[in-house]
Amino acid sequence: MPQTVKYALSYLFAQSEFGLLCPVNMTDSTARMLKHYASEELQATWIPRLTTADFSQMLQDTQWMTEKTGGSDVGADGLWRLWGDK
Repeated sequence: MPQTVKYALSYLFAQSEFGLLCPVNMTDSTARMLKHYASEELQATWIPRLTTADFSQMLQDTQWMTEKTGGSDVGADGLWRLWGDK
């Protein structure tokens, strides 16, 4: 799908369900980056699981950061060493 179509659909999707928008877009972006820059071995390992509709095989990508105002300050639990803010 062309990027313009993806962004238009993402905009419409965000109007109804903003909570799912981040993992959907991050997963799509990860698959696209792997497709463009990863070795064939990495592509074969990860792209099928990032793009499958089979929930038992599906993987999602995430963002790892500190987001104090969003309630996900992962640096606060002491298990992670993070610098900076979103």
